[in-house]
Amino acid sequence: MSFIDLTKLRHPSGRRSTLGLLVVLTALIGAIVVSAPGVSLAAAAELRGTITQSAGQPVAGATVEVVVANSTNVVATTTSNASGIYSLTVDEGTYDLRYTGPSSGNLGQATLPGRAITSPSTEINVTLVPSMVTVSGRAVLDPTRTFSYGYVQLTSATNLMNNFNTPINADGTFSLSVQAGNYYTTVNMNFPLDGTTNPMGGTNLSYVHNTRTFAADTVLNNIVFNLTEHDITVLNANGTPATNLDGNISESVSPYSFLSGTPATELYGFGWNGPLDGTTTIPAITNPTSTLDLNIRPRNQYTTLTTAILDITNTNSTVILLTGSGGVVLTGDDDGDNVSDSIEALAPNTDVNNDLIPDFEQDNVTSLPILGGQTGTYISLAVNNTLKLANVSTVPLPLDAPTTATFPFGLIKFDIPSVPQGEDTVVRIYVASAAGLTGYSKYNPLTSVWTQLPADRVVVDTVENWVEIRITDNGIGDDDPVLGRISDPGAPSIGSIGSTPPTITCPSIPTFIAGQPNATLTATVTDAESGETIETIVTAVSTSTVGSNNATVTASDTAGNPVTKTCPYKVTYRFSGFQQPIDSNALNSAKAGRTVPVKWRLTDWNGSPVSDPASFVLLASRPNECTNNVESDEVPTTTNGSGLRYTGDGNWHYNWKTTGLPTGCRELRLWIQGAPSAATAAFELR
Repeated sequence: MSFIDLTKLRHPSGRRSTLGLLVVLTALIGAIVVSAPGVSLAAAAELRGTITQSAGQPVAGATVEVVVANSTNVVATTTSNASGIYSLTVDEGTYDLRYTGPSSGNLGQATLPGRAITSPSTEINVTLVPSMVTVSGRAVLDPTRTFSYGYVQLTSATNLMNNFNTPINADGTFSLSVQAGNYYTTVNMNFPLDGTTNPMGGTNLSYVHNTRTFAADTVLNNIVFNLTEHDITVLNANGTPATNLDGNISESVSPYSFLSGTPATELYGFGWNGPLDGTTTIPAITNPTSTLDLNIRPRNQYTTLTTAILDITNTNSTVILLTGSGGVVLTGDDDGDNVSDSIEALAPNTDVNNDLIPDFEQDNVTSLPILGGQTGTYISLAVNNTLKLANVSTVPLPLDAPTTATFPFGLIKFDIPSVPQGEDTVVRIYVASAAGLTGYSKYNPLTSVWTQLPADRVVVDTVENWVEIRITDNGIGDDDPVLGRISDPGAPSIGSIGSTPPTITCPSIPTFIAGQPNATLTATVTDAESGETIETIVTAVSTSTVGSNNATVTASDTAGNPVTKTCPYKVTYRFSGFQQPIDSNALNSAKAGRTVPVKWRLTDWNGSPVSDPASFVLLASRPNECTNNVESDEVPTTTNGSGLRYTGDGNWHYNWKTTGLPTGCRELRLWIQGAPSAATAAFELR
């Protein structure tokens, strides 16, 4: 670097030049200023403006960033105030501007590239819009069926006119993109009457979920309508099926009701229209949050005959009786027979006694499904119109039902609470088919006994298909002990339950010990008609008397036929075996002609000694083969005579005299009172 000596600068006249010095200094200072790196001489400028949403509301807390153009170098930043206004100061120039919504919201980001900011100020207003998110999921009719025609719609919670929708795919899935925000979720579909994909079907289903925020991509949980079948039966005033009618169903409360403030989270909607002929099955949903209104009108007309309120959450069928003033939904049991009016009204014949009055309106006539069912084959009961039926029901047969007859309609239970005391009452039972029926069997649930109603008290009509029975209060056919009431169940039958008593088979004669507690004897009862084992009878026996005894066994078959038999048994003492010198398990040896001492001990069940001489019956011997090869020591003998002695504590002593017996092997035999066989010991006399 070179330096200038300012003291040597002179004017041409030879004088030092002050002006020259000033020029040089000025030039030097300018050079220094120009050459200083990073120092700008541009004027400062204000950037200001207002940040709003698309609807015009101010955005508070939005971030504003000023970035050197075409770089990532942020030179200034600020945030908007509660009114959405922002302001900051930068040098004049061209910049990229970046505006970002607050983190707590769903607004997106806006970037303005290459914007000139000039002094003294530049105003730039910005509108931020929500970011885009994807909402997807699956909507189905039920776990096994998808929609034939349907769509999903998202409705803005802030602008109900702002809707986004997409069709539902064949597999039930859907997906659509919307701006982030708060939306109502709606699923709509048509379920056609003919089961095709015709969008103009007879059933409309809807699902609406209250407003929720979609701030990011969201997968909705499965939306399942849980379709079920609901039967609607319309009857004329006389109980016959009504035809040539149309109907439409609408909700008493719309699923869109919370749009006006109802605080429900989600609601299911349901609607239907189509023909009504007798019984009509509609596909309904099991989880509606409201009742349904069914409007009934003549076929192809628009004048409503009546409107019925349906409750499909508690029943799978509804019966409507048309009257002169409209229609009545049959839900109760107005005739008090324990069968709901709607069940009775669904019988194939609603006037079995042909009196022109629907059976469900009469307390002396009842119709209901057999075997305790809610649908299926029906059976009807009718009594004189001066009587009343109550507590009517049908149940499956008990497991102990007789096998010699069949009962095609199961058991029928009924009460006739006020009958003439001691007199006959006739009950007519209408069945689907009386072909093959031969009688009527009564069943006593207290004793599980079946009885056959006598043939002269049963009439079977196979043309009009009914069975008529005659029961006498507190007499034949009535096991109910209450006077003036009949309440025994029974059943029309094919075949007879039999009148031959069963057979009792005693066991092999059992033996018990004197004083033995809880002793029992088990016998087998066999049905005389089928030969099958009905049951085993366990009878308690006494062990207080030693010797041969008998027990009385009583039984009956399922038809109530009784039988009694005496079964023998024995009671004896506990014999503890021969005592020494005799060995019960060896071949004992003794001298022929001598006396052999035989000893034993007797007790009862409790171990008490037996001292009764009657306990001894007999001691004898007989020839026997020497088959026992285990020999004991020779039994000592005496010359004492024979005889029985009690030596105390249950011990007995008998001298067996062998005088006159030949040599060889013999079997000693001792009989104790009540014992089933003799106690034995093997001997060889030498």
